[in-house]
Amino acid sequence: MEINIWVNADDRNNLVNELKQKGYCTNLEAEFRMKSGEIVTALMSARIIELDGEKYIISMTRDIRQLKIVQNELLKAKDLAERKEKDYKQLFNEMLDGFAIHQVIYNESGHPVDYLFIDINPAYEKLTGLKHDKVVNKTVLEVLPNIEKHWIDNFGKVGKTGEPFWFEDYVEELDRYYNGLVYSPQQDYFAVIFSDVTDKKRAEKILLDNDRILKEQNEEYLSLNEELTSLNLELMEAKEKAVESDKLKTAFLTNMSHEIRTPMNGIMGFSGLLTKPDLEEEKKHKYIEIIHQNSNQLLSIINDLVEISKIEAGHIDIEKSEVALDRLTKSLFDIFSLKANEKKISLKLENRNFDIEIISDETKLRQILVNLLDNAFKFTSEGEVRFGYQLKGGMVEFFVSDTGIGIHEKAHKLIFERFRQVEITSARKYGGTGLGLSISKAYVQKLGGKIWLESSINKGAIFYFNLPLVQVKKNIKTPNNENMMNLNKIDWSHYTILIAEDEVINYQFFEEILEDTRVNIIWVTNGQEAVNYCEKNNEIDLVLMDIKMPVLNGYDATRIIKKNRPDLPIIAQTAYALVGDDLKAREAGCDDYIYKPINVANLIEKISKFLK
Repeated sequence: MEINIWVNADDRNNLVNELKQKGYCTNLEAEFRMKSGEIVTALMSARIIELDGEKYIISMTRDIRQLKIVQNELLKAKDLAERKEKDYKQLFNEMLDGFAIHQVIYNESGHPVDYLFIDINPAYEKLTGLKHDKVVNKTVLEVLPNIEKHWIDNFGKVGKTGEPFWFEDYVEELDRYYNGLVYSPQQDYFAVIFSDVTDKKRAEKILLDNDRILKEQNEEYLSLNEELTSLNLELMEAKEKAVESDKLKTAFLTNMSHEIRTPMNGIMGFSGLLTKPDLEEEKKHKYIEIIHQNSNQLLSIINDLVEISKIEAGHIDIEKSEVALDRLTKSLFDIFSLKANEKKISLKLENRNFDIEIISDETKLRQILVNLLDNAFKFTSEGEVRFGYQLKGGMVEFFVSDTGIGIHEKAHKLIFERFRQVEITSARKYGGTGLGLSISKAYVQKLGGKIWLESSINKGAIFYFNLPLVQVKKNIKTPNNENMMNLNKIDWSHYTILIAEDEVINYQFFEEILEDTRVNIIWVTNGQEAVNYCEKNNEIDLVLMDIKMPVLNGYDATRIIKKNRPDLPIIAQTAYALVGDDLKAREAGCDDYIYKPINVANLIEKISKFLK
């Protein structure tokens, strides 16, 4: 009898053939049609049995849809990890400067006596002549038995104390001059980034020798004076270029040392303070916030270094898609509005009443605008910052304007160069890596546009850049207050929402956007407080649960709350939109999920599903 459960006839035939040949079939994967018409993937096992002289088929079918979903997510996660590992290896292998990681070896008294090669990049091999397979997992005394003791002392001190330093010195055993930066990525380890300056040193020596020879043999070689003078001038130019390049790299490395050490000092210092006994909760939250801010600052520095290395190596990957410029710029406006409020300056978005979609790389475009806006806020203490875009000459022209300190006309081209900054002294007032504009220029050029500025001292600055108008959809904007008008029509005064959020600014944002709904709000700052409130207060109708919180994180807090109140709606909200995070939130018991920065309309829509 045919019961029409098979989606593919071949699956049925495979079952019949196996039963005929072997009398049984195990774990046959097939698609089956349910009574409702739904198609499911399942594993079927069947066997022929004989009862009272009659043959029957007994079968068991197991639904594996969830297993398939999990398998697909695992494959995606594996692919992401492999791609990130590939990107790191590519950066490591294509660095122009030599790079090596070492582990310090101490004697019984705790004094550095040797260090171990953990890894080196191809540039290290080229600059030193030492091969990867001959040095990795060996100590420096095994590789270079006659290495001068001061190298071990100085480098070992960095691994022990964590204090970086810049060096320029001669390695006698390799007969080469090197300069670079030594820093400690973690306790008892140090990394070295260096370049070979032997040619510069030898050029200086040749110059000195030529001057001496010229003075000693001036009378004998008068006929060669013009040729020697020409050679001398060429060597002087080479020296000046080498010195200029060296100064730029020295200033850059010195600045990097300062920029890296500043957030590292904050992270290490306040991490230590967190271990103090009987630390007040308010201070604990303050210290954690400082650590969080410094971590983001350090991550930004590392990202800039990674990006400039990719640019130096010519490996800028462009992934084009449709980019809604109105949505993108509004998102940036929401983010930078917080900074504008903190600095008490005005922020304006001017999109010339057009909503445009273009084909470009949204990630690169966003980073360009973020870099320019960051600079505008950094150098503006009062007045306003404006940004937006318009159609101009068959291109989309973006601008970021500020009323800050301005830039001298002579420095307009200089500020876009790598390793260049308007301020290069150690007393730099404003901080930063100085790579943002260089990275932005490279991105703009890769996307087919150009970047320029208008500025003078104490008169602010306007940065412009344009991109090709590959595709456009132009509509007159509808009123911007549509979502807010809808909020005025919502009456949630008889509902109570618990907001679990440890960041004051984020809570104030929720409070502001929910104010017109008249909903009752309870605020807690960690997961344990959220659990306690939900256990004691049955009037709570919905929870907005931050995932990353102190004491007890959002996942664990959700699991506990759901055990006691399984019908209480919980919406997860987080700033870390990683692959699989939404699945983790739902596995913990969350009913929905929203990413930061929060889209107001999206948030109201999600809450409305549960507060009817």
